[in-house]
Amino acid sequence: ELLGDGGRRPISTLLGMFIDPSQRNRGLSKIFALAWLQLCLDADMEVRTGTINKPLLALVLEDKLGLRPLPGGVPVEIFSGGGGGSLCARDDASTTRMAGNGSDRVYMYSSRVKSLKGAFSPWDVKHEKIVLMTDRPSWDEEGKGGRLIHLRTKFVAPNDDGRSNW
Repeated sequence: ELLGDGGRRPISTLLGMFIDPSQRNRGLSKIFALAWLQLCLDADMEVRTGTINKPLLALVLEDKLGLRPLPGGVPVEIFSGGGGGSLCARDDASTTRMAGNGSDRVYMYSSRVKSLKGAFSPWDVKHEKIVLMTDRPSWDEEGKGGRLIHLRTKFVAPNDDGRSNW
């Protein structure tokens, strides 16, 4: 939305991001998100997102850009690495195969297991290289936990109450 309403600042809403699979793992999502944020700041626009359900995009928005998740999302710890932990009872053969290899996988754990399971379709799990876990990974023996992000929610600037123009 580029036009303001009655003297209010214009709003820019990020709805998602797609990066061609051949170009992934190069830090492009962070660069593109930072460019979007800089354009918004230069144009004095309010920063908002639609509902974000991609873990790496949520990580960039929350951890790197400092955007604040609105209430109602699913808190999730994300881990990189492999092995250990129990997969969610999805019984999807591709999910089982993914769990055993590759550091390009995104391992996710939440104490809200039903919410975590319901957040992703089998297609999402396969194509986004997600491994859903019902318990904290065994490689997290020090109990440090993963990086906390929020999924299935919208994000706003840290000083925004998030109520207007949603």
